[in-house]
Amino acid sequence: MQGTDKRRVGIAALVGAAACAILVGLWPSQGPVVFSVVERLWFTAFAGLFGLAVGLIGALAGTLRVDPDRGTLLGLSSLAPAAIVAASLLPREGSVVVQVDPIFIGLWVAGVLVAVALLRTRLAALIALAALTGLAWQVSLPTARTVDRPGIVLVTLDTFRADLLTLDTPHLRDLAESAVRFDAAFAPMPLTGPSHASLFSGLDVVNHGVLVNGQPVAAGLPWVPQILADAGYRTRGYGSAAVLDATLGYDRGFDAFDSSFYSRASRGHPVLALLGREPALGPVFQRPGSVTVALARGVGQPGTFTWIHLYDAHWPYLPSVEARSLTGAPADLRLGDRWRSERHKPGVRQPAPGELEASARALYSAQVADLDAQIGRLLADVPTEATVVLVGDHGESLGEHDYWYQHGALPFAADTQVPLLIRSQGWAPASVSTPVSVTDVGPTLLALAGLPIPEGLDGIALTPQPPDRVISSRSIHFRRPARPEARGDGLDLGRNAGLALRQGSRSLVATSWSDLAAFDRRVDPQEEHGSPVSEDDPLLELFRAALVSDDLAPRPVDDANTREALKALGYID
Repeated sequence: MQGTDKRRVGIAALVGAAACAILVGLWPSQGPVVFSVVERLWFTAFAGLFGLAVGLIGALAGTLRVDPDRGTLLGLSSLAPAAIVAASLLPREGSVVVQVDPIFIGLWVAGVLVAVALLRTRLAALIALAALTGLAWQVSLPTARTVDRPGIVLVTLDTFRADLLTLDTPHLRDLAESAVRFDAAFAPMPLTGPSHASLFSGLDVVNHGVLVNGQPVAAGLPWVPQILADAGYRTRGYGSAAVLDATLGYDRGFDAFDSSFYSRASRGHPVLALLGREPALGPVFQRPGSVTVALARGVGQPGTFTWIHLYDAHWPYLPSVEARSLTGAPADLRLGDRWRSERHKPGVRQPAPGELEASARALYSAQVADLDAQIGRLLADVPTEATVVLVGDHGESLGEHDYWYQHGALPFAADTQVPLLIRSQGWAPASVSTPVSVTDVGPTLLALAGLPIPEGLDGIALTPQPPDRVISSRSIHFRRPARPEARGDGLDLGRNAGLALRQGSRSLVATSWSDLAAFDRRVDPQEEHGSPVSEDDPLLELFRAALVSDDLAPRPVDDANTREALKALGYID
């Protein structure tokens, strides 16, 4: 072999090996990997050194048996996937998002090997590689189905109180000013899993059967993402907490669904452990909204439906320094454990007894401000003609009814009233005071997509002028409580920890800790000061019927991984 040929083989092997080193290094990642800029430099250096070593070995082997033309072809054809990786490594606001589809990589590499091994001419090899590239692209990307309609973006905000919608939230305020704002939207249950199951199925919790977090969604339920996918929409979903994991059925109907969070997804790639970085520590059960938004950039394109779930407003309240300053939350303050009394942690100041209410609201509001910043990043790239639906899954009690920085047990407005904004073509900005339900969001998405709504749903397709009807919210006891000695209202709540019915501006609410009472939300928006209910109240019979017409026995959560996630997120002891 001549010296020129040796150089050609050596260069080809060097280029090909370096590219393959990067690809192989990224391949084992669980979903997209988020790099900091520093981690990117470390990884690039490692991949380059590894590629150099393999390339030199390839060059030496090439002097003995590798056809120089085929060696050159192998190296050059590896440049395309290397370019894809390089493009994905471009910094985005201080972090790097890598999204390389393993199917695409695998087909490309297989095509390279087949072409080099079997084809005798460079021209035939290039034709074969072009064909295989097209095939890989079509197989790896969910673009075969498409509809000629504006894109739909659904954003669900976890643990977001409706009364904080425009407090220190300029991006949400801008969206609200261009949208139809439903000021009396309520969750069917103040828990993430049941509320999202109602959203996507259009069914009340007593009809879809998901009564606690960690309970899987039944496969036979009507499911809005699946209906949209069947109609030709390309669908993507991004959950930010394990209570919406794919293993529980929330990925149904999505072409791409990301709910697998591992420590390496926030720390970088396992290869970094070889360079002195801390190795992967096992699973985590939530991720910051900044990471989810980075993964979901560029949403709202025509013919697409994208769901983004953001968990940042949830406990524990650990906002940024900037957000603390904005809301007046003390920089050195942190609340104690959610499920126990306040406990001392070394170096962390605990609130004084009279300081608790103000500090809890300030810290929570600061987290909402942080969340608003991520919503601004997300919506900045959404086309103006795309439909945007933003809704909370439930609220958060901040001392109302002596219930502190928690949710799930009470159906009062603090726990169940949520923001609901819809910006769509043909919908003029407006404010709607008629009560509506999160259960209505699924049918509304179908109507906005121009699709028929399945029969038998509890939710309805909303318009800027929805009908005034009775909206229910309930909470349940995971274990049946001991019956009280007597209730002044004579009701048997059964497994209901609480039930609320709302129509117009009136609410009827009863809980295991309080008798049935009526509330006027025009003067008492948080439903804290009730009045007795008369026997001729038109909602009373509906209330009694709702107590006895359903079986609220939740199925136990037996899966060990799900129980571990629920414990880590604070939902079970």
